[in-house]
Amino acid sequence: MRSLVVAGLLLVFSQLLSPVSAQTAPAATPLTRLEALQQACRASEQQGRRRLYAVELTRFSFAPYDAAAGKLEVAAERNLRLFGGSAELFTAELEPITFTAGSERAAVLRRVASAGATLRLGFFLAFDRPTRRACLIRPAVGVTTVRADLA
Repeated sequence: MRSLVVAGLLLVFSQLLSPVSAQTAPAATPLTRLEALQQACRASEQQGRRRLYAVELTRFSFAPYDAAAGKLEVAAERNLRLFGGSAELFTAELEPITFTAGSERAAVLRRVASAGATLRLGFFLAFDRPTRRACLIRPAVGVTTVRADLA
C-alpha cells in the first residue's frame, strides 16, 4: 500500500496547531451541512476547475502508532462519518491519512483527539479522475457517500 504524501495536506487539529496562512494555501470552502456537501457533489459533475473543500471531523480515532515508521494513522476501517452519520467520506484511492510524529507527539495527538479535538480535512471532488463519480447522494433517510481526493 502506498503511503500518502501530498503537498499541502490540510489536516489540522484546531486546538493544537496554528492556522495555515492564507498566503500559503488556497482558501477552502467549508462544508458544514449535508446540503452544502450535496451541492458540492452536484457541482463536481460539471467540467472545469476543481474547488478545494474542507470538513471538520469531530468523531475520529487513531490506529495504533507505527514507531518504526514514525507515523500515526487516522483509523479508517470504516468511512469517516460526517453530519451525524448522514454522510460518509473515504479517500479516492483508499490512501491512509497519516501524521508523521514521534512517540511523544503521537501521544499528544491521541490525547487531544480523545478530548474532542477537531480534525480539518481538505479535499477535492472528482480531481484525479473527473470521469469517475465522486458522490452517491441518497435520499434524506439514506447515507450520502463521498470519494474525496485529499488536498
